[in-house]
Amino acid sequence: MNKHKQLSEIWKKNFGDEYTDRKLVVHKSEGTSREQFWHDLLSMVSGVKSVVEIGCNAGMNLEAIYKANQKLEITGVEPNKYALGKAIEISNGRYKVTDGNVFDLPPDLKADMIFTCTVLIHISPKDLMSAMHRIYDAANNVILIMEYYWPTLKEIEYRGLKSALWKQDYGATFLQNFDVELIETGYLDARDGFDRTTWWLFSKD
Repeated sequence: MNKHKQLSEIWKKNFGDEYTDRKLVVHKSEGTSREQFWHDLLSMVSGVKSVVEIGCNAGMNLEAIYKANQKLEITGVEPNKYALGKAIEISNGRYKVTDGNVFDLPPDLKADMIFTCTVLIHISPKDLMSAMHRIYDAANNVILIMEYYWPTLKEIEYRGLKSALWKQDYGATFLQNFDVELIETGYLDARDGFDRTTWWLFSKD
């Protein structure tokens, strides 16, 4: 399944809507739990003044970031229309949410920090480098990727779908292919409001 077909047939349709509804159910509890992570993470990158999340869904991370630092210029990018509408509603004008995806970012989209949270796991391995290039190009200084780790490439059936989720060492892949330095890495789980997620924080050289 190519990247455009994957977006249009999975995430832009009912499957993506249903994912959003599941996230909205836990938005309040998980979102509150995430605030400490974002407070700690942002303290590592004190020079960051603007943040973009690619694939923000209904904006759970955007809310936590806003509460961690209301002075930041915050933007979310989301391809699913239903999730986009929910994120705009939840934002209530406090930050920006716009239509788009990692392969079709607004041409003027730039930020001090660009991040993804369980987005790269849903991109076919043959399209992964293309997605990473777009993330790298959009970031002024800092890149954060938060994905499911596995030491080797491993496809996982995802809610009955094949070719929809892959685990691998996303941090090593980014470090080996881009001019970046690793600032810090860590692991998050339900205690932090996340679903067993490994994160890698990079600075652009």
